[in-house]
Amino acid sequence: MNELMRYEPVPVQDSEVFERVRNDKFPNLDGARILYIFDTKKKMSGKRIVFAWIKKLNDEMKFLAMNDDGITYDYIVFINKEVWNALEEADRKRIAFHEFCHCEVDFEKVNPYGLKDHEIQGFYEEADYNIDDPRWNERITVIAESVYDQEEN
Repeated sequence: MNELMRYEPVPVQDSEVFERVRNDKFPNLDGARILYIFDTKKKMSGKRIVFAWIKKLNDEMKFLAMNDDGITYDYIVFINKEVWNALEEADRKRIAFHEFCHCEVDFEKVNPYGLKDHEIQGFYEEADYNIDDPRWNERITVIAESVYDQEEN
């Protein structure tokens, strides 16, 4: 991979984590086409490391992200590669669940796939999904900070 490139394709075994969560918990996204990309650079939001984020593609971005077979995507999920690699599968699933909570689907619209902001610091439906670890986000933040602290030392 070119060392100047910030983004990398996500290997199938990693994108399958997202796909399992989508298939199990988000049937409304069944027809959505989603591209998964690793971000190799640390991204911050305020003072917090961003684990992942999702983008809805507009027509211009759909054209630019079109693959060789002419397939376009509705969403791109960007995943912090360093943090992802430091996590167990259960936490990877929590991140996937959170990102899919941002998706809003309305089949009455020409382009049914949209995005929504957090309802609280996360989403109400995350409370049930993460009942076994309600402070997962704080715990992963500590892991993410330790990953980057090791790199800086």
